[in-house]
Amino acid sequence: MSKILYEFKYQVYPEKVDDHINSLQKIKDYAKDAFKGEYYIYRSMKDDDTFNEIFVCDTEEDYEKFEDEMNDEMRDLFEKIMSENVVNNNISFHTYEEI
Repeated sequence: MSKILYEFKYQVYPEKVDDHINSLQKIKDYAKDAFKGEYYIYRSMKDDDTFNEIFVCDTEEDYEKFEDEMNDEMRDLFEKIMSENVVNNNISFHTYEEI
């Protein structure tokens, strides 16, 4: 079965970069136990305020389950990231299937 990759790319406000990195670390720690798959975070080498988050799953259902079963603390953290850190709430989202 082909793996599924979810990619989120976005820019954060420059004054929020440190706070954003702290938030991402909390998500990364949470995902270690709660996410059945791999989770990566990358920061652009060119633009310090541009990030990519990548989830790699065996199935679409694995990612949906991660979203559905997320605890309130993580939901609040994702909401905070969107409303306070991400420039204009603009996130580029792409889904890929392994070939």
